[in-house]
Amino acid sequence: MGACGGGGGHGGTAGSGITTGSPTGGSTGENLGAPTISSTSPSNGDPSAPTSRRVTATFSEPMTPSSINETTFKVSSPAGPLAATVSYVDNTATLQLLSSMPANTHITATVTTGAKDKSGVPLASNYTWSFTTGSVGDTTPPTVSSTDPADAATGVAVNKQISVVFSETMAASSITTSTFKLQSPAGPVAGTVSLLNNVALFKPTTTLAPSTVFTATVTTGVSDLSDNHLVVQKVWTFTTGTNPDTTAPRLISTDPVASATGVSINKKVSATFSENMDPSSVSPQTFFLKRPNGTFVPATLAYANKVAVLDPTSSLLSNTVYTATVTGGVKDSAGNAMVAGVSWSFKTAATGDTTPPTVVSTKPANLATNVFLNQTINATFSEAMQATTLNTATFKVDGVLGSVTYDTANHIASFNPTGDLAPNTTYTARIETGAKDSAGNGLALEKTWTFTTGIQRSQTQINLGAATTYAVLAGSTVTNAGPTIINGDLGVSPGTAVTGFPPGKVNGAMHKGDAAAAQAKTDLLVGQLDAAGRLGGAALPGDLSGLTFTPGLYKNATSTMLSAGAVTLDAQGDPNAVFIFQMGSTLTTSPGTQVVLAGGAKASNIYWSVGTSATLGVNSIFKGIILAEASITVNTGAVLDGTLLTKIGAVTLAANTVTRGIHKG
Repeated sequence: MGACGGGGGHGGTAGSGITTGSPTGGSTGENLGAPTISSTSPSNGDPSAPTSRRVTATFSEPMTPSSINETTFKVSSPAGPLAATVSYVDNTATLQLLSSMPANTHITATVTTGAKDKSGVPLASNYTWSFTTGSVGDTTPPTVSSTDPADAATGVAVNKQISVVFSETMAASSITTSTFKLQSPAGPVAGTVSLLNNVALFKPTTTLAPSTVFTATVTTGVSDLSDNHLVVQKVWTFTTGTNPDTTAPRLISTDPVASATGVSINKKVSATFSENMDPSSVSPQTFFLKRPNGTFVPATLAYANKVAVLDPTSSLLSNTVYTATVTGGVKDSAGNAMVAGVSWSFKTAATGDTTPPTVVSTKPANLATNVFLNQTINATFSEAMQATTLNTATFKVDGVLGSVTYDTANHIASFNPTGDLAPNTTYTARIETGAKDSAGNGLALEKTWTFTTGIQRSQTQINLGAATTYAVLAGSTVTNAGPTIINGDLGVSPGTAVTGFPPGKVNGAMHKGDAAAAQAKTDLLVGQLDAAGRLGGAALPGDLSGLTFTPGLYKNATSTMLSAGAVTLDAQGDPNAVFIFQMGSTLTTSPGTQVVLAGGAKASNIYWSVGTSATLGVNSIFKGIILAEASITVNTGAVLDGTLLTKIGAVTLAANTVTRGIHKG
């Protein structure tokens, strides 16, 4: 893949931690006004590129189509130029060779300065990259690794864009409104499509209809760069809620972390967002790396499943401080821009990382029996992995269709079967050597393991419908004192009173007794009945202090408290594992206590069904979705990674941070 930009010179001062703001500049080359090439396929230096008939170059901005032609984009072998035609669609130039590239041959591709953007500004200099073809052509068909929204998702924002992550880079010319389409009960949905490497995006022309089931389809007309087509069309459905998504995305983690030292000189730099992003907004202008003297580091850029990855085209200098920046120009899949840019610095080590990653554990474990029919298949790695290398081409369960996701915080890859596994059946899971760590090292050996299903299903998520977008939803009032921050929507219904904003801030929409809040409350009531009505389960003690819980259903007929210290919720390597805690009366946490997540557990999969009222103590830390019959009081300084939902009463806040803990559809 091609470089994001140029620049030269090293040396300089040490960096600091993450900073936020609105970074100046934003180009990835020394000529800040010139377009650049953000990615190519095959990538620069690829030692075994397919002998296909396509070579592509993706630009950092829209180009003048007439300037992208056989004169400005060409490919040659040692024997001379290779005959081809050139086309341009959605920022991507595709060079279609008249015959396949020769095997075991060094190929050079060039885009010249004759290529110009919409304003007539040319590339600052010719862009050239090279690769070597393998001995045989690529005959492996692409697969769909994941979709957004996921199949059967509910409460999907009405301003949502639809995306598909494929197992490999696709041919831009094959991604059209005929091969990637959306259908409502009223007929086809008008929209436009685009492609960024292996991520296709469908943007509806208008807002989607609320409370409607939509069907998305990717046909077998889509193909990879070697003209291999999808074998079976991908069809999935989702249901919209009633509200648009107005919550801005956040940068939740980086690799390397801010102020890291001893970073490998062959490190890829990644940024993980709080939600799925618009791939077209993750560009060389919005995510870049700089040397100490302020020049840009040439790098390729990839994005999939909430993670953007910068891959420098050559090793970083040793013992040098670099600064990475994500600007406020990045947008989520509903078009909301990040509130402010984020910059962070790290210092390299003297050498590169050549140690291959390993799989340290799996869930289910090898030879496990009585595995749940709706179990996701998980593998925990020894180190941070490149999210873009974990897909349905590298993580498979024999005979099972599914999607693949990666939890960057816990280094866990998950294979999510499309439907339930068959009962009393033995399956084999495998992770291939194409799965790579953040330095580009692949697994030394393929990892395989087997497990056998039983006949039961595990606990599933509570469907909260239109309440999905809310961080706070009350019945009577929402009151606040102090600089509270709400990341998500805030609403009240049937009441209308919201006070204390400002000084409180809402990173989302506010609904006070309107139709949207009423629909969210209706869906909340259904979810509360489900959470409180689940049968079976283990006994839940009255005091959770010092205890550890694994996924499942727990019940207490009276009250539950966290009196001191911490309670740990351990997902045992399964990021999709669900915890449901039922209590007949109150939930109370004492000052300074905390809920600790382990083993990949996520706040979005934890439900606290409270029969009356919940109270979170001063400066406490809580995780999960609270569904309270009466009221919720969050005392001064308490932090919640989760959601506050009441049926009847008020939500009372005091200088808190509440970050919505429900997955977006």
